[in-house]
Formats: sequence, structure tokens, C-alpha cells
Amino acid sequence: MDIASDHSRRCFLRLSANPRKHYRKALLNITPFNDYSGVYGGTKYMIYMDGNKKEPLTLNEHRAYVHDDKTIFVYAGLRDVDFLDRKLYKVFIEFTDERIDILKKKLRIYSDNDKNNKFKEIGQSYYTIEEEMDPQKPYLKHIYITLGLSYEFEDYTTIGENNRIKYLVEGTLSMQRDLNTLIPDEDQQIQW
Repeated sequence: MDIASDHSRRCFLRLSANPRKHYRKALLNITPFNDYSGVYGGTKYMIYMDGNKKEPLTLNEHRAYVHDDKTIFVYAGLRDVDFLDRKLYKVFIEFTDERIDILKKKLRIYSDNDKNNKFKEIGQSYYTIEEEMDPQKPYLKHIYITLGLSYEFEDYTTIGENNRIKYLVEGTLSMQRDLNTLIPDEDQQIQW
């Protein structure tokens, strides 16, 4: 907005168009979460290609996304969010309350595309949750979640339908979640 004078020496306002009009919308990346979603360390999560158990493939991190309150999903094997065919390789992990022993509880793992990717659970998958307070900061609670998984699947999209690659995945994923207990709202307590 600026002021200009006309020929009769009266002042008037000249309005100019806002060049940023309609660009004032915030684009937020909202990431839903539950008690089990987040970034898991995957150094002990071994991915074996086509029966070769001598040289496992690993990733440092695996991100687990929310499906519902008691279920998360990860992408099978080496897949992550950057792969265009990632929706075909989701591994859903449902947390149950059934106990295996004192520390371990049962997981139910499945795929929504098991007819195509030949997903199959091997053995019984489990999880453990341990909690402890920080010795230096008494208001900080550490929660350690460990997932023990073992499954196999076939990659049918990388090379083609007729040339499938078989993978065996076994090992553990682990995550540490820190909660600030001084904050009353549970959804605000997580220290990202």
C-alpha cells in the first residue's frame, strides 16, 4: 500500500495486488504415532538374499508407521519410503497381550499382499518392553521396545514377475523412546 497524490492535491490510497496472495497456507507434515511407531535400529535385523546366509544385508534404521492403536507396519526387507512399489511389501506387526514368557509377548505379523509377495512368518515373533528412569534426569523415562521378527518373502517387482528374488529376514529391531514425565499431556511427552 502506498500513498499517491492526484492533480487536485488530495491524497488517496493506491492498493497494489498482494503477490503472495493464496500462498499463505501452511503445508504441514502430520505424522500420526502410537506407542510402537517410530525409528527402530536395524543393525541386528538380518536380510538374507536367496538362501545366502553368509552375507546378510542390513540397514541402520527402519521406520515403523502407524496402522492402528495396536498395529504398525514396516516395509519388507530393504524397502523403504523411497521405493515406488513400497505398498506391495508392507509387513503389519500387531502387538498382542499374550505372554510367551515373563518378558516376551507375542506379535502377529502378516502382509496384505501375501498372495503376490509370498509372505510367510517363520517361527513365533515376539516383543519386549522395558522401562527405566534416567539416573541424571529423574523426570525422563526411557522406554525400550525390542521386536524379534522372522519371515520370508519374494520380491516380484524389481526384476519382473517371472524372476523372483527370495528373501529371508530374521533378527531384532529396537527403539528407545524418551518421555518427559513433567508434561501432563501424553502426546506432548515424547522427546523426539
